[in-house]
Amino acid sequence: MAFLNENPYLADILKREEQNNPVNFNDWWEEFQATGGSFVGSKRYSIPSDSGTKANLFYHLLRAFEVGTVNLVQFCVDAYGLSNYQEMTDTVNREIVSHVVEEMESKLIELQDTASKAVVVADEPPEIGRVAYVSPQRIAELKALVSEEFDLARLVRLLEELNLSYGNSCFMSCAMLVRAITDHIPPIFEKTSFKEVASSHGGRSFKESMEYLDRGLRKIADSQLHSQIRHKESLPTAQQVHFSPMLDVLLGEIIVLLT
Repeated sequence: MAFLNENPYLADILKREEQNNPVNFNDWWEEFQATGGSFVGSKRYSIPSDSGTKANLFYHLLRAFEVGTVNLVQFCVDAYGLSNYQEMTDTVNREIVSHVVEEMESKLIELQDTASKAVVVADEPPEIGRVAYVSPQRIAELKALVSEEFDLARLVRLLEELNLSYGNSCFMSCAMLVRAITDHIPPIFEKTSFKEVASSHGGRSFKESMEYLDRGLRKIADSQLHSQIRHKESLPTAQQVHFSPMLDVLLGEIIVLLT
C-alpha cells in the first residue's frame, strides 16, 4: 500500500480509474455485511465483472485494511471461514491483492508503450542552425562550476559535441550523445545508473521528465546504435531526437547539486 500511495504513476492511474469506474465502497461493504448469518465463512461479497471497477473496489478494501476501518482477520473469518493467519494472507493476496496488481501492471504497460512510441513532445524542436540543442548558458554555468569530487570536462565536451551534431543535422549522433550524457552523470546523484536517477531523485515533475528521457531516449538511441542494415531505412528527424527540454531540466539539477 505504501508503494501504491507513493508512486506518482500508480496514484494517477488509481485516480483515473476511480473517475472512469466509480464505486461506492460503503454500499458494497454493507451488502457484504448483510449476507450470510452468524456462521463462520457464510458471508459473500460481489465481484464486479469489469477489471477496472474490480481493481478500484478492492483497492478501497485494501485501504480500509490499512487504516483499520475494516479488520483483516475478521473479514477473512467472515468471508472465507479461515482461522490460520498465513492462510488468511495467502487468500487475500490471491482473491483481492492480485486483481489490483494485475490492473496496475496492465495500465503501467500501456503507459510505458505510449511513452516508448512517443517521438514528438509538445515543444517544438530547436530550430536547426539558429537555436542550440543545449543552452550555451547551461554549458557556461557548468564550465564555471568548481567541484572537488567531479571533473565536468567530459560532460561539457559531450554537450558541446551535441550542439555541433545538432547544428549539422547529425541526428543519429544526437541520440547517441544524449544517451552517453545520461549514462555519464549518475554518480553526481549518488546513483549507479540513470534509471535510478529517474526513479528516485527529486520531486514528481523531475521524475516524470527523467522517466520520459530514460524510456523514450533509450529505445531511440538503441535503435540507432544497434540496428543492422536493411533493405530500406528511415533516418531520424529533429523531432525524433528532441529531448532538449528534459535534458535542460537534468543539467539544471546538476548545477544545483554541485553549486
